[in-house]
Amino acid sequence: MTIDNRRLRQFGWMFLGADCFVALRLRLTPTLATVIGVFILLTTVTIVVIEFRSSQNIIRSLGSDFIWTSMQGLSLEFDGRGMDVEDQALFIASSIEAGTVLLEDKQNIALFIYGALAGTVQTSSIWVIDQNGRTVGVEQGDSDGVMTPNFGRVEDTAFLLETFKFAQSTKDPFWTEPVFFASKGQSYFVHAVPILEGDKTIGLVLSTVSLRRVSEIADEMSDEYLTVFMIDDEALLAHPNMKDALPNLSSKRLFPSINDVSDPFLANYKSLEKLPAEELGLEENFELYFGTDASGQERFLVIRHPLEGEFSTIPIGAHFDAAVLVQPYEQMLRSSYLAVAILLVALVCAILLARWIARPVRRAASGARHVAALELEAVQTLPASNIRELNDLASGFNSMVGVLNAFVRYVPRSLVRRILSEGSDVSAPAERQLAVLFTDIAGFTSISEKMSAVETAEFINQHLTIVGGAIERHGGTIDKYIGDSVMAFWGAPEQSEHPEKHALAAANAITLAIRADNKAREDKGLPPVRIRIGLHVGPLVVGDIGAPGRVNYTVIGDTVNIASRLESMGRDVDPSADVVILASREVIGKLDMPDISVESIGNRTVKGKLEPVEVVRVSV
Repeated sequence: MTIDNRRLRQFGWMFLGADCFVALRLRLTPTLATVIGVFILLTTVTIVVIEFRSSQNIIRSLGSDFIWTSMQGLSLEFDGRGMDVEDQALFIASSIEAGTVLLEDKQNIALFIYGALAGTVQTSSIWVIDQNGRTVGVEQGDSDGVMTPNFGRVEDTAFLLETFKFAQSTKDPFWTEPVFFASKGQSYFVHAVPILEGDKTIGLVLSTVSLRRVSEIADEMSDEYLTVFMIDDEALLAHPNMKDALPNLSSKRLFPSINDVSDPFLANYKSLEKLPAEELGLEENFELYFGTDASGQERFLVIRHPLEGEFSTIPIGAHFDAAVLVQPYEQMLRSSYLAVAILLVALVCAILLARWIARPVRRAASGARHVAALELEAVQTLPASNIRELNDLASGFNSMVGVLNAFVRYVPRSLVRRILSEGSDVSAPAERQLAVLFTDIAGFTSISEKMSAVETAEFINQHLTIVGGAIERHGGTIDKYIGDSVMAFWGAPEQSEHPEKHALAAANAITLAIRADNKAREDKGLPPVRIRIGLHVGPLVVGDIGAPGRVNYTVIGDTVNIASRLESMGRDVDPSADVVILASREVIGKLDMPDISVESIGNRTVKGKLEPVEVVRVSV
């Protein structure tokens, strides 16, 4: 077999590229020295350039660019949120027109609106009205985010009736005039989309956006230096502090004034010095003001009026710390201080560089402590680094954590902790007094027949997560999963004086969790899950069982068989119960657990045992 020269050259370049990539991994000490030297050089050059190039015109140009870009960004953000509301309403209307959602199916429409609201958090509510005037709406709520459906007729709300009548005369979406809802105590912006069947209007989709919602958008875009608002003359349509002024609104006073919110600088903006926006390179639709706030801090206030054809017709404004634009015009320090300044900067940079280099080492040390405690979920992966030693550390540490994460998925976490702390001999087979628990889903075959393979797997995983979580919270060791069944034991690897007490507590927790899950399944229209639980306590051999190359940490002995038989017996005791817990009398013993009740069902013969077992039913 031969390889042509072209292919050989390709392989050569591949290996050469790999070597060059490895060569980019730098050494710690040379890197530190080089970076400090380069930074000193760049600092010196920068000082010289600033000294000869700084000027008033450049600062002004930068300031006007900053104002224009910032206000454009704010305008686009508000417009984008409004367009999202329009697009969501159009999507709902088109879905109804296409028959994806039936207009007469109010419950399904309510569910459809739930999903729509999840995608547009700025929307306060969505209403769908059919041609007969019946309404279904979902309100998202202004503070707690709770969405509640409402059913009624347009006659119930004067605004809905008026808007519904107007929609009969138009086929195009439209925004209504702002409206005050007395029941909500605030004003709303309302967008309407007619639902068409040919040329006939058969319904209407209404989306409402409250002043509080618009103000929440303004609050998201504001910070400690910047305050964003929407203003129409002296009426405020959005402000981070809008909630303080909402109680004063009415049908005759739809919007608060600039004096109603706790923003003294904005309230007095017309008395501030108005700067010539055109001279600063801004368009004529900008207003720019300058002044000081109550604390004496200088601030700018900018109002951008929308241009013709833009989505929003409401002016957007912001006021911010003047330090963002006003740069000090001072002479550079005298040359006698320049060397000292550079030296100080270099020292600070060296400290910052050292901290940057030490950061992954500190993270590795913190991660090592978490690994020692087997708290792998708290371990953060180390990022790659151009420093060779740090990159090797990160790579090795991340690989170790990955292997441990995989390891604890297949081995009981309590056993892994003991192995880490005491050594490998802790899993040698030994006889102990253990409690064993079995669970199984009653009628699982009939349940799984109605599901696909993927749905069955998801169902089992969700069920095992509920059961396994309850077992692990009460100190149990999960031995194995057998389909939809779980086998667990107590008393190993951590010894317990009364393992049966913890097993009973786990059975109690499983019962409560299954009932809570069944309530959720009932709300979704799904059948309940019924399970059987068997408990027994007795001597068992526990430890590594198997061939040298493949072992399991498990238990063997007659106690396991009895627990399994008790679980199977549950199907005959009470086939209709959601949870049946059967335990041997040895499990109950003299334990005092007031949250459970015990009922003896007599001696029962279990398969494989000559002597009968006294069986009790545990109820939670």
